[in-house]
Amino acid sequence: MRPAEFSELASVILSRESHGGIFVSSGDMEKPSVLTIGWGGLTYFWSRPVFLLPVRLSRYSHDVIENCGFFTVSVPLHDMSEALKYTGKVSGRDENKFESGIITAGKARMVPCPIVAECEAHLECRVLLKSAMDEALMDASVLSTHYRDHDMHDLYFGEVLSMYYTKD
Repeated sequence: MRPAEFSELASVILSRESHGGIFVSSGDMEKPSVLTIGWGGLTYFWSRPVFLLPVRLSRYSHDVIENCGFFTVSVPLHDMSEALKYTGKVSGRDENKFESGIITAGKARMVPCPIVAECEAHLECRVLLKSAMDEALMDASVLSTHYRDHDMHDLYFGEVLSMYYTKD
């Protein structure tokens, strides 16, 4: 395990989000939740590294993050397209995705949430702020393209407590 540099990992996350997605987990090892995201990013807010995480209100993971207050970001550096598709389609309300045999829950270093053990890069985050999107303030082209069903995102600002690589 080695520490990850902010700028290097920010670039890797952006690339992976636009080419298949990354995993976000919350909950704990007993009752974990994992989803696939293709939006979000690593940036600086309030003089600290922060991961901006959008989660639709309708998602099971939204409720889990609300109750937990922490999340992890697991970034695959190899092809995990089938696992990303699976975690993006199946709801945690219906099954524990970590029990599917497709991905494995690994122990995070600082937070109660699991990481996706097959991934090479990880962030561990504590929620600092949640902000609801307001349709009335949103650009009409974004609304008509991404929110036709009005299933909005909440934006979670997660302070990055730890960022590291588990594999090279």
